[in-house]
Amino acid sequence: MGQEIPAIGSAVGLAPTIRDRWGRPGASLRKLSHPLSLDIERGMGEQGSRWLEAAGARNVRVQERGGATVSAAGEHSCGTARMSASETSGATSPEGRLYGTKRIYVADSSLHPTNGSVNPTLTITANSLRVATRLMERWPR
Repeated sequence: MGQEIPAIGSAVGLAPTIRDRWGRPGASLRKLSHPLSLDIERGMGEQGSRWLEAAGARNVRVQERGGATVSAAGEHSCGTARMSASETSGATSPEGRLYGTKRIYVADSSLHPTNGSVNPTLTITANSLRVATRLMERWPR
């Protein structure tokens, strides 16, 4: 399993021409591939081929995808409100508070600094419990 590295320029925004049934702008998703993600994917294909051939498989071919990667473990989008020790490198504090606000907290996969290579459900649950615990500790009595 490999981790897909975030690429500067990937973004979620509003589509300029697509509208939902209420007339609001639809989502616009832009996914760019970091060069190292392409290297990881290529290396995984090469190693997988070696293992298959060592097990007796013949005519093994690695499918090339061009410039786009397919996440090593399927798509688990994360990191749209990345946690960081500094607002210059993330959108939320390590406690999940949105920088520039006093009472807006994030407690889902948006907090993840990167997209891991396995299903993030347990990490999401652990982070949510951690954020909730900090909120309860600081809640006015």
